[in-house]
Amino acid sequence: MRSSVLLVGLVVASLVVSGVAVGAPDGTVDDGAGSTTAVTETRTYDRTPGRSEHVRLTLDYDLPADVDAFTVSLPHETTVVAATGFERVVDDYRDRWRTTAGDARLVLDVALRDDSYEHSTFVESDDWAVANTRFFYDVEGATTTVRTESRFLSGSGTVVGGVTVLGAYDRVSWEMEGREYRAVVPGGDTAAAQEARSLLTDAEALLATGGEAPTEFVFVPADGAGVYIVDVVAAQVGDDASDTADTDLLYAYVSGSERFRTADGMDWFHPAVSTYYQHGLRHHLGEESDETFRESVQTTQREVDRYRPKPTVDQPGMAGGKPLHVVAALDAEIRGRTDGTRTLQDVVWVLNGQDSTVDYADFADAVERVAGESMDGWLDRYVRHENMPALPSGDWHTPPENGDGDGDGVSDETEKAGFADPFVADTDGDGLLDETEYDLGTDPRDLDSDGDLFADGEEQEAGTDPLAADTDGDGLDDWSEVDGESDPLLEDTDGDGLTDQEERRLGTDATERDTDGDGLLDAVELVFGTDPTDPDSDGDGTVDGAVLGIDG
Repeated sequence: MRSSVLLVGLVVASLVVSGVAVGAPDGTVDDGAGSTTAVTETRTYDRTPGRSEHVRLTLDYDLPADVDAFTVSLPHETTVVAATGFERVVDDYRDRWRTTAGDARLVLDVALRDDSYEHSTFVESDDWAVANTRFFYDVEGATTTVRTESRFLSGSGTVVGGVTVLGAYDRVSWEMEGREYRAVVPGGDTAAAQEARSLLTDAEALLATGGEAPTEFVFVPADGAGVYIVDVVAAQVGDDASDTADTDLLYAYVSGSERFRTADGMDWFHPAVSTYYQHGLRHHLGEESDETFRESVQTTQREVDRYRPKPTVDQPGMAGGKPLHVVAALDAEIRGRTDGTRTLQDVVWVLNGQDSTVDYADFADAVERVAGESMDGWLDRYVRHENMPALPSGDWHTPPENGDGDGDGVSDETEKAGFADPFVADTDGDGLLDETEYDLGTDPRDLDSDGDLFADGEEQEAGTDPLAADTDGDGLDDWSEVDGESDPLLEDTDGDGLTDQEERRLGTDATERDTDGDGLLDAVELVFGTDPTDPDSDGDGTVDGAVLGIDG
């Protein structure tokens, strides 16, 4: 029988702390490049002798002189055993410790099991342990980084994000869609880890939401116990895993792919989408039947009535199992309105590209952008109020093929990878379809690829080069020539021997061979020293051409 593993999904964030009361999670060893100062943190780990399910962690800090104070926020599994140079900060939400000393120490007891939750947080065996060591820091008085060094008294170990592995481990790495993924495997059971990798690879092929899912994991043998808890993910994988193991793993992966943050009134959307796609992925991977999938995502009016809040403008009427039911129906509705070319995944893709917090208006705008028309009426009826949408019969949730929803000749996959807007045939509005820009090598997100103030579509029509600001090489950019009525395709528009740029400098007409009409070509006048803009350069009453004995 193959052994099971747990998956802990992590996002490793860099740590740069500046000013007063700016917090960031730990887990990154920062080299301090470009910084004038750094707080040094030395972590010493030891599996507490004679006490299972606990790890002893000593934190030693060296503060630079320009740091006025340093505060550490500890996870709830942690108990402070001893403190040197630190004082506890009164805080109803976090266990915070503050120091102003140059050298300070905290000795912590980190519990691997938390009885305040239904299940244990992390896991251990005789040979290894996995502990939550995700801390947050506040620095006062300086812009700085935190440099972290980890030491292990009882054999080997490693830190991945906010999770520490103590004891023997191995590593597994792989690549999906051009991104590198890495996993640490306590106990070295890489065969079981490969099963988790395979499931994630299959999920990646089906999920196209534009989010960057976690790329660093800890795969833990399931005999150590542990489940999904707080913001750290654990899920069993393997033949002897629980019935919901794969579902939990997929939820973690999908949830990690949703990078947008929601405002008040939209907090239902994130978990509903994650749950919808965890079941959808299982269905498409053959692990969940049509009937089971439908039962998993739908709810009844009676259930909604039990939890229904009073709907307001700011708080959509979503409760109980309704959010999951609504996102399933929304997926079906979008597919129906777009002939199957667009799905809920596209809405998530749009929201993942938004830097600011997503409120209801942003959500409605994203749905409209994907559907190609306003769906405010549908959303108002089913999201803001108590009405329940119907789920269609049949397999409405099949992943769409890699099509071309906007009909511009470029696949949605290519456009979503950053080439152009997958919902608009001419992304930059320059008059050229994105496919044409793809063929020409111009930028479909910039209406003037060469910066000559002449739109790419206009250049295509005029015959100029949209990738060269000065097509004919005469020193004048293409739009300047069009605006000045010279030919951007000819260095010497009128063929008088002077380039268009020279004529611009001299003040002659680049479209007239004899600007002043005195019978002499402009270039000839320069040879004889006459003025090509004055027919009688010396003012003697005789045009220059006659003076020189040249007749027109």
